Amino acid sequence: MPPGRSSGTDVAPAALVDSHVHFHPRFEIDAFFDAASRNLDRAERELGLASETQSDGAATPPPARVLLLMETARLSLIEQLESDATGAWRIVELPEPGTAIVGRERHQPVVVVEGRQVVTAEGLELLAAPCAADLPAGAALTETIAAALRLGSTPILPWGVGKWWGARGRRIAALLESPDARRVLLGDNGGRLAIGWTPRLLTLGAQRGVAVLRGSDPLPMAAECDRVGSFGSLLMGPFDHRQPATALRQMLPTAVGNPRAFGRGAGPLQFLTRQLRAQIAKRLRGRRRR
Repeated sequence: MPPGRSSGTDVAPAALVDSHVHFHPRFEIDAFFDAASRNLDRAERELGLASETQSDGAATPPPARVLLLMETARLSLIEQLESDATGAWRIVELPEPGTAIVGRERHQPVVVVEGRQVVTAEGLELLAAPCAADLPAGAALTETIAAALRLGSTPILPWGVGKWWGARGRRIAALLESPDARRVLLGDNGGRLAIGWTPRLLTLGAQRGVAVLRGSDPLPMAAECDRVGSFGSLLMGPFDHRQPATALRQMLPTAVGNPRAFGRGAGPLQFLTRQLRAQIAKRLRGRRRR
């Protein structure tokens, strides 16, 4: 493993998973993993998962810390880590494609596992995890789900502001009410308003036994780097640090309902501020393309 605190074993009994992470161009690698480490420390305390001593004197291993990195660009974070010889966080690439362990002195190692994010023909976002290969963009939802499953990935439909209404919402509802519902998971978003409202389709999915995973989904603005690892789910293991993609392929499809969660959504002011910043960033990107 890279530098960092060691649990003394490669196999953890569970994993703290932020299931929707992006590394945007404005992020700095050390700041990104510092934020993840800080937020996952808080998650351990929130869930009461501090290491305990068993009756035989051995310490209970802490949960693994996992970032599911939803890649949308050709240059992956793992490739950037490989080329960064000066950062405080150091990488050990693992045999499985698209996986790595990243560590720093006096910090718990963080496991990075690549996934993919695409937009379907219906305008819906779909995540696939773990997934180190490209998925076809612009295909129908059912075709994209089938393509992810053929790659051994779990398809995740993430909630987004305004993206589950109207015809798109009806399309997801139809999927959740069909036998194919067991082939997908749903994704909750750390940017969602924390009080007073849960999207109807997240509730419907949970009622149908479809697992709802949490993810921070940081926006492409420098301040959003602090959100990485702040919103996620506790998945029960075993989780082998040496084969994290294999572990997730076993853990994700068996998740049902609402796994134990950590973190909370946005307050009213934070929600409105994030949406305003997102719209400004979107318009600026559009101007640059002209």
